[in-house]
Amino acid sequence: MVSKIWATSNNGTIQYMSLTEEYIEKVLEVLKRGFYTDESVCKALNLASDEDAMAELNKLVLCVAKDGMSVIAVEKETNTVCAVAVNKLQVKSQPGGDSFFTNFAKSCKNPLSRFIINYMNDADDNFDLFEHCKVDCLLETMFLGTHPEFRRRGISSKICEVTTEVARRLLHGENVKVSLDGTELKLEPVPKLVAALFTSPQSRAIGKSAGWKVATTIQYKDSFYQGKSLASAMEDTNRTSQVYFKRLQ
Repeated sequence: MVSKIWATSNNGTIQYMSLTEEYIEKVLEVLKRGFYTDESVCKALNLASDEDAMAELNKLVLCVAKDGMSVIAVEKETNTVCAVAVNKLQVKSQPGGDSFFTNFAKSCKNPLSRFIINYMNDADDNFDLFEHCKVDCLLETMFLGTHPEFRRRGISSKICEVTTEVARRLLHGENVKVSLDGTELKLEPVPKLVAALFTSPQSRAIGKSAGWKVATTIQYKDSFYQGKSLASAMEDTNRTSQVYFKRLQ
């Protein structure tokens, strides 16, 4: 499957494209080095030391990637994946039904991976974007990771911008979904907004610079794993995570 190239960096070295099967293993490596190790909640819980937990989160990544909406940044000269936005098309649950996160967490045997997935689910439940914005589908960036060697170049900001453009194209009837295995992906469901849970000052700055709005704020002191609050393992400058969103036009 040929990937769709959405943008190229000003110096021509980085291409932003839809994720294809060719890059899956490289994406998992970026997440291991640039998300599971350094993302605020993962770092606080020392996820990188738990291979089983990471393996279960990788299963989640592979499941989400089948939606055909994830975006990667690739260094052209070396074909190295620099960053990834693992994007999930979320649809409004039926009354009494479970969300995607809830259903996936039930399949997890590892308590750490199950906690992290439930933390994302709880953040979504803390503020119902579907009801607030009167929409039935949104595109959520579930994992945003940059390889340590490619940080401080604005790549994460650009990949969020590209994610918004991919979602906007879909909204306007252009089927830009890219299948990982050749399976036909239909146009529907179509997102009406983009959203993400940003857990660090750096990622929140990305949301602000992109003009996304804050939907809700979650205090780390109110979230506990094995009897300890997340705040107890966070830096003093990072006491909250926030859900951001932006309506598509």
